[in-house]
Amino acid sequence: MGSTRTVDIHLLELRYAHCRIMNHQALKQLRDSIETYGQIVPALVVTEKDKLILVDGYLRVRALRACGKDQICVHLSEENEQNAMFSLLAKTNERQWEAIEQSVLLQELHRRFGCSLSHIAARIGRDKSFVKRRLIC
Repeated sequence: MGSTRTVDIHLLELRYAHCRIMNHQALKQLRDSIETYGQIVPALVVTEKDKLILVDGYLRVRALRACGKDQICVHLSEENEQNAMFSLLAKTNERQWEAIEQSVLLQELHRRFGCSLSHIAARIGRDKSFVKRRLIC
């Protein structure tokens, strides 16, 4: 289940920042929304030893920083990092992914965590050929 709390942004390990594409229009819209309503959706974080690893919420981090904020509301998942990534990638209706973003996360699951293409495909609700095509990107 997990818990929701507010943490200092500098405490987050931004391990997957390299795979997120910067969309300046989306950043401006989110920044404007945060200035008006505050942060509505918590970012997704997993813990690894004493680290807080940001899995989803990179645009929220940028928008909050652009608003001069130094804290972020996070959902601390009880899942491990690998399962949190699978959950994130399986939520295709909630987030529009760029192919390169998916590719990098799928590569992490395949190379770093040693997951087979078949296993990845089954966990994210796609076929093996989809995963293979994304890994080539």
